[in-house]
Amino acid sequence: MDACCGFSVQKRLVLSWEVDECKALIIGTSMATPVVAGAAILVRQYFVDGYYPSGARRASDGFAPTAALIKATLINGAQVNLPIHLMI
Repeated sequence: MDACCGFSVQKRLVLSWEVDECKALIIGTSMATPVVAGAAILVRQYFVDGYYPSGARRASDGFAPTAALIKATLINGAQVNLPIHLMI
């Protein structure tokens, strides 16, 4: 637990929270890694379950995607984040 503005604050898996006028932000590679790992699993499942190319689940369309395809899908789906000072 960290002290913030005289209050005890527990770190949680959220981007930010507010205690009175004190703001805490949890960011960085320690937060990004589990998010990307989860997204990679969902992308893999999308291909394995046969949602590509029609968008509808068809077992006959399913295949085991390569690591390169998963990586390319994650990169293509990425979004530019605002600078931290604009997020708060």
